[in-house]
Amino acid sequence: MTPTCKDPIRPETLTVVYGFCLAAERLQTCFVHSTYASRSLEDVVQATPSSLKWFQLYALRDKELNKLLLKKAEELGYKAIVVTIDTPTVGVRYHEMGNKNCLPSHISCGVFERLIEGYPEAKRFEVATKLMDPEISWVTVDWLKSITTLPIVLKGILTAEDAQLAVEHGVSAIIVSNHGGRQLDGVLATVSIPRLFGDIVTF
Repeated sequence: MTPTCKDPIRPETLTVVYGFCLAAERLQTCFVHSTYASRSLEDVVQATPSSLKWFQLYALRDKELNKLLLKKAEELGYKAIVVTIDTPTVGVRYHEMGNKNCLPSHISCGVFERLIEGYPEAKRFEVATKLMDPEISWVTVDWLKSITTLPIVLKGILTAEDAQLAVEHGVSAIIVSNHGGRQLDGVLATVSIPRLFGDIVTF
């Protein structure tokens, strides 16, 4: 198993989701299934029953929905929960505005489809992203740890201080990420960040 993974990305078409998970299985690496993927956890498990899979979670306002998703991930054999912590709300993405970015009605929003069905295409993704909890904090991380038996991985760590806090809160690993550089303007390139951590991250 290689020490790499296919990072979670937003809703994709049926072919792309299956393509990624099948490629990850073939390359013997980890497939990280996004909360906003266009296929369900069950679909991916059925397509690649023997691959290593983690589930990426955006902490949601609805605590019961958080519990449901984590329980489902556990039952389906996902091996870790990747919590994205750098997006309490979606940043102002001018290029997406210019492109009139939307979630077409023929592409599902996976686990959220039942919550956004009936909305016009221009509003579907906006409605889905508003399900995220804008008050995510270390208290949220502690609560998520308390409701799952799976290891918690934090995605979006960019400073030594947060890396130290992640250790103190008992998370199993971190993913150094700036959300592709499109969430917050002016952030450091991720390639320059790990050297700032020194010996802090020693899980």
